[in-house]
Amino acid sequence: MADSLSPKPIELSSNQQTAHNAKVKDYNTRVSVLDKYRVQVYEIIKGQFTDRLLHKMEKDPDWKSVQSSQQPLGLYQLIEKLTLSHTDDTYPYLLGSIPFFLS
Repeated sequence: MADSLSPKPIELSSNQQTAHNAKVKDYNTRVSVLDKYRVQVYEIIKGQFTDRLLHKMEKDPDWKSVQSSQQPLGLYQLIEKLTLSHTDDTYPYLLGSIPFFLS
């Protein structure tokens, strides 16, 4: 009874095995290219920072994880967090009018 519950191995024909190997190789190539360009985008964005913004980012608790992962989207979220928090202090009248424009 226990033998009928165990998974049976899937046997692929040589054509299926070749197609599978090609798909795996293509996937691995796309992932490595994505990682390469992700790091380049991160560095381009970071290169546009002013010294003041970079100093503020280094003080943020999320900076170490963003810097170590070099994820552009994480960097973008950190930029948003810092710039929008600055906007709250600088333009308080603007925040009261945003719901009016969105509705």
